[in-house]
Amino acid sequence: MPLATIQITLTPDEREALALEKTMDAYSHAWDYAARIGRQIGTTSNMIIHRHCYVALRRTYGLSANLAIRAIARAARELKRLPDAEQRAAVPRGVDYDPRVCSLAPDLSTVSLSTVEGRLRHISAHVEDGERQLLLEHSWVRAMLQKASAGHYALHFEVDTEVDT
Repeated sequence: MPLATIQITLTPDEREALALEKTMDAYSHAWDYAARIGRQIGTTSNMIIHRHCYVALRRTYGLSANLAIRAIARAARELKRLPDAEQRAAVPRGVDYDPRVCSLAPDLSTVSLSTVEGRLRHISAHVEDGERQLLLEHSWVRAMLQKASAGHYALHFEVDTEVDT
């Protein structure tokens, strides 16, 4: 399936920015914890790591069920991808989202995201015109939230550009 990456710029208000920062911090710590568990028990299996740390991630870091599962999956993927020495230095660059915990307004002017502070429903968003059309015409499969600059965040959407026949 051919994928294109589309960036949306978010301009959250102060309360929303604080919730995004807390979520990014919690996700990073949860990812690191899941990776440590995987290394300790000697596995890169998503399911085995899940069995050993899912409840702890939810309780300790306050992540929603979906975000905890995404952190575990990211940790397992990185454990498979990187040699041991690099794993210890690797940190996630952002928070992984899927359509269950991230949604776009029909006009693409706002985004709704799950955070450790609950669901933020109307975060101001800006999409460039050319990318707007891709998002309107195709479905996205995953997104990553990253801090872009002071007061701004970016959501990078992977869009399935394959034409349905």
